[in-house]
Amino acid sequence: MADYRSLLESTAGLAWVAIRTFLATLLLLTVAGSVLAGCAYYALREQPLYGVLAAALALLEALAAGVMLGGRRALVAASGHGLRKFALGRSSVRFVFERLLGVSPEQVPGERAGRVARTLERLPLAQAEQRLRDIIGQITAAPPGGGGVSGWLRRRVQAALFGLVGKYTLARFRQEGADEEGVNLVKVQADLEERIDDLLAAKLRGGVSLWTWIVVVGLPLLVLAQTYALSALVRVE
Repeated sequence: MADYRSLLESTAGLAWVAIRTFLATLLLLTVAGSVLAGCAYYALREQPLYGVLAAALALLEALAAGVMLGGRRALVAASGHGLRKFALGRSSVRFVFERLLGVSPEQVPGERAGRVARTLERLPLAQAEQRLRDIIGQITAAPPGGGGVSGWLRRRVQAALFGLVGKYTLARFRQEGADEEGVNLVKVQADLEERIDDLLAAKLRGGVSLWTWIVVVGLPLLVLAQTYALSALVRVE
């Protein structure tokens, strides 16, 4: 019962982060749209009908942009919060390196220690890269678990998560291999486990930043262009 309550609380926390981010973004763009609508109406104040049309278009476009951008920012905020709260990146790194090192949680401590000791020596960079690619390929190509929308979503998230973990691990291998002879897997694992969740969260934020700039720059330009077009139409009449 305690685990069930904990799961509900965690899910509710992620949902609240998403809802709060969505509503804040929508509110901000609604305010910006109201300002742009007022400017558009003022520019066409001598023709009230056209002024109302320009204002309505500006407000509708701002609302549409708020819904689109708010949805994206909500997903990123909830994902970043979940990454840090549940340490999904750290767990994924550990999962990958257990296979790279040839150990697993099911092995008895003595057996694990022996296998790790034999793997502590540096691997040649090319060998480490190939083993990593093979393992990431096996994980992402594993038989799907569960059906329906939830199963499809879970598989997409898993593929994306391990794909990014593989990318950052490969980059770290190349850095380690360039600085020293070979790759120390244990050292790389410890480094990535400390940083991976922050790296993944930053990656998510970077993805939504482009859309934020598109909206911030594009919305005023769109309102300006359509207001100018309506003004030109008024002059023609």
